[in-house]
Amino acid sequence: MGAGNHQNVVDAYFHDRADHWKSVYETQESLAAVKYQARMAAILEIVAGLECAGPRRVVEVGCGSGRVSAALAGTGHEVHAVDRVPAMLQEARRFAFERRLANKVRVVRGDVTRLPYPAGAFDLTIAIGVIPWLEVPRDGMRELARVTRRGGYVLVAIDNLWRLNNVIDPCSFAPLQPLRHGLRRGLQALGLLAPVSVRCAMYTLREVEDMVASAGLSKVKVSTVAFGPFTFMRIPLITQKASIRLSRRLQNLANQGVSPFRYLGCDHIVLARRP
Repeated sequence: MGAGNHQNVVDAYFHDRADHWKSVYETQESLAAVKYQARMAAILEIVAGLECAGPRRVVEVGCGSGRVSAALAGTGHEVHAVDRVPAMLQEARRFAFERRLANKVRVVRGDVTRLPYPAGAFDLTIAIGVIPWLEVPRDGMRELARVTRRGGYVLVAIDNLWRLNNVIDPCSFAPLQPLRHGLRRGLQALGLLAPVSVRCAMYTLREVEDMVASAGLSKVKVSTVAFGPFTFMRIPLITQKASIRLSRRLQNLANQGVSPFRYLGCDHIVLARRP
């Protein structure tokens, strides 16, 4: 699949699920929603803890429904919210308007590999769950670095190959993923399995750190966030409510640096600095 066609398929995927990304931040009833909310909270906590005080010029690339952009604008930052998908931009614009932040969040259509900004335009560049959807992820990481000023920060969340459910469930066991993908492609070529239009890639921490270094960035901090689902052979082991409680307990352990949980969350969160 060519790069352009790949991105069009990803755009269509997110367009069709725009309502989901609006509602996922408005419920506490599902583990998936709680995980995304935990990721957002972790991102905002990291931004709040950055050493430079005062308002910053911030761009969120792949802003989705605009919740993070609005939260940052609400604390005084000048925010550009960028996405390729018109339905997402519409929701981000609507959400900012409802929060009386329309004059503080500039909503822009753009591509993470070709951002419409000059080099060094921002103090902080954020991309949450964007890199895993790119056909060439290093291109996206380099572009995030390009638009960040020297001394500024890049903050990314990238799906973790060694997340806990990829360790405990044989159906998603991380070392077997290349074998499963090869088998799936073979069955699809034979017409025995329907093709999957697009998949979110997952990366080891070493791969993520290599991407960061290849973009000329210096790693500042790495953390992990969100746990579950808790399944065996894709069958849930506990209820949704119990899963939510367990996910939060494991997050507390990860935040305390307890091994192995500090490596087993659903996302790597990496804060890096442009030298």
